[in-house]
Amino acid sequence: MKHRISRLLLFLFFLLGPLTSAAQSILFDRLGAEQGFPLGIVNGILQDETGFIWIATPDGLYRYDGYGLKAYKHRPTDVNSLSDNNILTIQQSKTGKIWIGTAGGGLNLFDPATETFRRYPTDFNDPKALSNITVRGVVEDSRNMVWITTAFGLNRLNPETGEVTRYFNQPGVPNSLASNDMRDITIDREDRLWIATDDATGLVSYNPQSGRFSLFRHQPGNPNSISNNSIRAVYADEQGFVWVGTDAGLNRLNPANGHFWRVTNDPRYPQAWSRVRIETIIRDSRGNIWFGTVTDGIFRLDINSGKMVQSKYDVLNPNSISGDWVLCLFESRSKIIWAGTSGNGINKYSPVKEKFRHYKKETGKTNTLQSNTIRALYQDMTGDLWIGTISGGVTRMDLETGELTTIRRVAGQANTLPIDDVSSVFQDTPGEIWFGTWRGGLVRMNQISGTMQLFQANEGNQASLSDDRIQTIFKSKRGNLWVGTENGLNLINREAGTFTRFRHNPTDQGSISDSRVQTIYEDTRGRLWIGTWNGLNLLNEQTGQFTRYLMDRDDDLGINNNSVISIAEDRTGKLWLATYGGGLNLFDPQSGKVDVYFSEEDGLPSNLLYGLTRDDNGQLWISTTRGLSRFNPQERKFRNYDSQDGLQSTEFYWGAYHRLKDGHMVFGGLNGFNYFHPDSVYDNSHIPPLVLTGFRIFDKPATLPGTLHSLSEIVLSYEQNFFTFEFAALDYNNPEKNQYAYKLEGFNEEWITAGNNRSATFTNLDGGDYTFRVIGSNSDNQWNMDGLAIKLTVLPPFYKTWWFRILVGLSVAGLVLFWFRTRLNLIEKQKDLLEQQVAERTHELALKTESLENINTIVKAINSELNFGRLLQVVLEQIRVVKGIEFSVAIDLDRTLQQYVIRLTEGTSTLADTNIGPRADFEERIISGGKIIAPNILVIQKPSANSHPMWEVLDRVPASMLVFRILVDQVVEGYLIFGNWTDVTAFDSPDVQLFENLREHIQTAFIKTRLMDELRILNEKKNEFLGIAAHDLRNPLTIIMNYVQLVAEQLKSNRFDPAKASRDLEKVLNVTQQMTRMIAAFLDISSIEAGKIELNKRPDNVSTLLMETESFYQRLAEQKSISLQYHYLGRIPDVHMDRDRVAEVVDNLITNAIKYTHPGGSITVTCYEEKSEVLVTVSDTGQGLTDSDMKELFTSFKKLSSTPTAGEASTGLGLAIVKKIMDLHHGRVWAQSKKGHGSSFSIAFPVLKKQAV
Repeated sequence: MKHRISRLLLFLFFLLGPLTSAAQSILFDRLGAEQGFPLGIVNGILQDETGFIWIATPDGLYRYDGYGLKAYKHRPTDVNSLSDNNILTIQQSKTGKIWIGTAGGGLNLFDPATETFRRYPTDFNDPKALSNITVRGVVEDSRNMVWITTAFGLNRLNPETGEVTRYFNQPGVPNSLASNDMRDITIDREDRLWIATDDATGLVSYNPQSGRFSLFRHQPGNPNSISNNSIRAVYADEQGFVWVGTDAGLNRLNPANGHFWRVTNDPRYPQAWSRVRIETIIRDSRGNIWFGTVTDGIFRLDINSGKMVQSKYDVLNPNSISGDWVLCLFESRSKIIWAGTSGNGINKYSPVKEKFRHYKKETGKTNTLQSNTIRALYQDMTGDLWIGTISGGVTRMDLETGELTTIRRVAGQANTLPIDDVSSVFQDTPGEIWFGTWRGGLVRMNQISGTMQLFQANEGNQASLSDDRIQTIFKSKRGNLWVGTENGLNLINREAGTFTRFRHNPTDQGSISDSRVQTIYEDTRGRLWIGTWNGLNLLNEQTGQFTRYLMDRDDDLGINNNSVISIAEDRTGKLWLATYGGGLNLFDPQSGKVDVYFSEEDGLPSNLLYGLTRDDNGQLWISTTRGLSRFNPQERKFRNYDSQDGLQSTEFYWGAYHRLKDGHMVFGGLNGFNYFHPDSVYDNSHIPPLVLTGFRIFDKPATLPGTLHSLSEIVLSYEQNFFTFEFAALDYNNPEKNQYAYKLEGFNEEWITAGNNRSATFTNLDGGDYTFRVIGSNSDNQWNMDGLAIKLTVLPPFYKTWWFRILVGLSVAGLVLFWFRTRLNLIEKQKDLLEQQVAERTHELALKTESLENINTIVKAINSELNFGRLLQVVLEQIRVVKGIEFSVAIDLDRTLQQYVIRLTEGTSTLADTNIGPRADFEERIISGGKIIAPNILVIQKPSANSHPMWEVLDRVPASMLVFRILVDQVVEGYLIFGNWTDVTAFDSPDVQLFENLREHIQTAFIKTRLMDELRILNEKKNEFLGIAAHDLRNPLTIIMNYVQLVAEQLKSNRFDPAKASRDLEKVLNVTQQMTRMIAAFLDISSIEAGKIELNKRPDNVSTLLMETESFYQRLAEQKSISLQYHYLGRIPDVHMDRDRVAEVVDNLITNAIKYTHPGGSITVTCYEEKSEVLVTVSDTGQGLTDSDMKELFTSFKKLSSTPTAGEASTGLGLAIVKKIMDLHHGRVWAQSKKGHGSSFSIAFPVLKKQAV
């Protein structure tokens, strides 16, 4: 049946062949130039006893610790260095040392403990030396003899005696060496040597017991002979077989019968593999044979199954081998396969990363998935896996053969998907499968006939699908088929092709909690659970009613997040809920409560969960936004995996998870899907050795008496007080995730968790003995708790040694005796000095007492005053108690005029209220030549009579002055000046301290009394304003009241005259408008003074404004028979102005001119530019103003001597408003007038500057 369905699908859809899987190839991590690894050609790799990886290159020997390289190279002046940098082979010695064969320097033996090389002499003419400088192979036999293949001859070396035995080809001598030109060499378990020749001679063997050489060559027509005589690699495995790599593929020799199995000629493998040229061979710990080739990459042969996998360089696959010419292979103790290439660095393969097979789309290939974004995974009744993708349709994978069939939308054809976004797959019955799409609706496909039936939403048909965005399809034990969509749950009537919709109804508590259905799950008791984006629901399939379980912030036992993405049941019947934002919840259906929550704080990689399923061992597998997690409910522990463990990526997708019938699991995400069996997911059990990789002092490599490996103790001086240990855990599977902890016993006894940081720094240790310990783990948290330890001794400084302390003790005793004798002499002298100081101090205290009494008297007098003028008088009178003061002057700032004025004097004939100059000029001149003795207090001695401003008002030039500056809000509001006519040093006495003590008191009293005066003036203004307002509002109100009474009396007496009443009411309206204007003026001036007016300034033209209002004011003037003329002189430039506010200014000036000009008079309005200003002048022939009027002209609430000529109303605020608005425009306003001769008012605006181009 399965094959019949496949044939039908082949007819209907695209058969794309075997599914591309990263697991079918070999996944490598590259270590090359692109990864910062400066090694191109790698000829050999091994791991020493400590755990370091050693790498042979044409540019020297390198040690690798998983993080970085250390180079060992030839140094011409150092006989203990490498003899030649071009290394062809390396081999581990049984003694822990490393044999190194070079291209031009013969044989070396490297000791990792001392980091020195021993060179063995090479001389063809000396039978006691090696026969050739080019060493290609090295191997040790069971008797510890070392066999060396060279470019000319075979050599045997006794490492203990240094004795060399040489073997050469001897023509005509039976059983001699067949060729002198040799490459690789290996030794089998019988101690027989197997040698690859470099001149196509064939395979050579040597039996040390018989001393006979044998030769194996290709024999045409004999399938049991070697496939080719050109041999590059030989390898003897533990089973006794010898593997031979030739230029015509891989061979396996059975030494017992001399038969070869030509592996790559086996019919099971592609014919092309028989022509591969083998460069290197190894057998791994799992029994697989690995062989690297010259042009075809790397192969892995499973001997048990016969399966062979090839990995070649793929420019589109960063996990393919980095180059196709593989020069060497090696398996390290953690089962990693290392591959060195010719020019493309090192590759490493970690078997632990194979635990998750990775299937994905590969660009440029046809036999692959059509999209990497996996949306749905499902196994049908035949065992095939269906993969729903975004934009790639749906693919069926035969898990047995790896073949796939892809179904995609084909435009213009029937029986095709409506869209390539497949979000759900479900098989209802054999031969019938359902596909849920995203925005394309639901598809039912008959697998036998190949026909498709499409169901889509139709809001006009309540029996249709509720929404075309399908999230999940589920069949309950009752046989009901349910479809969860983005807008409702649907029950399918298969026969009728209709749907019953279940949507959220806010008014029905029995409806589903949210229409966005995410998952459907049936527990073992047959209860149907619906997870939505807004809560969990229990559905009664018989009644169609829902029980809701929602997050309640006041209920700690409720679910902690409403977005329920996936559900799984445990063995006790409780439900595990995967939420999108709340982590994992264990929900008890009996109580309706949550037993426990698990979040990132408990070990989850993320609180945003996508999928949840349970394995046969009861463990949960959870896909998240940060990888895959395995949860053990019994131990309540999480084990997290990420892309470095072989996952498709760390980002998965909801709905893309499924447990297969055989226990395998599949999880999909943004880069394909992973296929694995939970029992095959194991941790790396290799316990990594810990090594010190460096020791630095002051961040520079330290010079030590030996290598770090050879040292058991490090000794430092106390001056070397900043040092760093560097270390590594030698596990290479995922070294970036290895973890560390350390401590320095004697300094800190607790372990310090270092994470993946590989260094520990210490500073300023006291002298003493310490032990540094470090432990570490591999990337799967397997810890080496023994770690490593090294002693550290810090030598103390000489002053902390025992002998120095004794010497210091004796010295101190002598000094104490000397001090005691000296002290007796000093006591007598100090007694006399103390008596003198007591007398002087007593006098000083008497003076200070007097000073404090003076200060107290002055402060009381100052604080009792509230009047500013009286305060100045009190200050001058009280401070006269200070010696040296012969005269005093009080000066304060007239804020209106910004001029300093003498307010009060004592001891001089200078008159009060004398103006002595502008603020800025006076401040600069008065402090010139002065010396500041305290903040805002300065002394002036011998002032110049020509420069100081005080000489202009004083009787004569004083000898010295003390100036007390009163500062309020960073502005000098006044000065107190005290002087002496004759004594230059009058203010050098301690009495000057009195001023410093009084400074704050005087300044505070100054501010207080000034404020009291200002408040008194403001109160007077308020009373004046209330009087004006009451007067100006009372008259209009009286008029309104009288006219209203007249109209009311007419209505009462039935003598109502409509015409007369209309005239009366019109007068009432006029008076009301007058009051409105008056109140508006009050509000305007109030807003401006309060700073609440914000101008909307923009470039505009004053002349345009005048022209627009010209006709209006012409009519007003004509009503009083006044001539009104406008003159515009030249071109008027733009200014920056608020048009409405400037219109208010113009209105005040022109209406005032009309008000105060008699009928028959004239008014002229002139607009012109002068000196970068635009001026508007309004001149009239009216009544004019007096001198006193001119002083009060632009102040608020001032009624001038002139009165309106026609009885018009006036608030006395118009000109004050004009002044305020012009100030806001940074403009000017002024007036010229003479009583009886008219007035001229002018305003000026700065011309708008042109912007530079």
